[in-house]
Amino acid sequence: MNTQTIQIFVTLTKTKNISQAARVLFMAQSTVSTQLKSLEDELGFRLFERQKGNSPLVLTEQGQYFLSNATKMLELYHDSMILKEAEQCTLSFASVDTLNVYAFAPFYSHFFRTHRNIHTQIHTLNSNEVMDMVEAMVADYGVILSPESRDHVIIEPYFEEKLYIAMKKKPLTQGDMPTISPSDLDFDREICCWMGTSYLSWRRAWTNSSPYGYMRVWTIPLMLQLLEQEGLWGTVPECALPELMRNENISIYCLTDPPPQRIAYKVKPKRPKSGKKKMLELFENEMDRYIKRRGFTLLSR
Repeated sequence: MNTQTIQIFVTLTKTKNISQAARVLFMAQSTVSTQLKSLEDELGFRLFERQKGNSPLVLTEQGQYFLSNATKMLELYHDSMILKEAEQCTLSFASVDTLNVYAFAPFYSHFFRTHRNIHTQIHTLNSNEVMDMVEAMVADYGVILSPESRDHVIIEPYFEEKLYIAMKKKPLTQGDMPTISPSDLDFDREICCWMGTSYLSWRRAWTNSSPYGYMRVWTIPLMLQLLEQEGLWGTVPECALPELMRNENISIYCLTDPPPQRIAYKVKPKRPKSGKKKMLELFENEMDRYIKRRGFTLLSR
């Protein structure tokens, strides 16, 4: 069994026809048929039901099971080839503080432990600075919260996450996550950290107070320290919940009428350095899988 044989099988599941698969793979029809029989002989069971005439190929029960494994095998092979070409490369990634600390830190740890031959630089900046670095090709890839049009970069919605309310813990807030209505919040007592333009629009629907509330800060850790004062509150992203739920001094609330989910955007150069294309593809593929595992809603790819 080799990758070519597996690719033939996967292609057959898509075309459901040997002659069409041969055209897609630029092979002779006899080669496709021979390779399929060889694979079935090696596995010890039939992958497709044998139909008369030109009827579409139909997977057997064993074929259905093998398809999921075959797809994984091709993905692993593809990633290994990308990694082989990416040897001894340097990757420069930039993102905002909230995402680097709360969303991506576990991913960085896993990725760079797994791919030790990829040298890395992680930058924590604001959204404009991230776009500047990617546009200047100082950073190879970035994720931001506040997009704007740039001539030399591609900016796409990446994933979205829910927003919650954090405030000093009260004696009765135990058990399941409590709920709170926006009408019960004093927006003049909000510690504001940037949550995106959609959040500001939602906020204006509930209050005419200053968009900066009681105080404006740029990091969640600073917000949490300020929330020790009674009556102050702040809005926090879903990515921060695992750590915030361990904070004995803070209560987290679900909003009964929540704001739109916060959107993160990926930033890539329109013309990436030719020697880094494969490495960036590997990085992006693995980050996509991580985002899905975290339960965030992936908006691209």
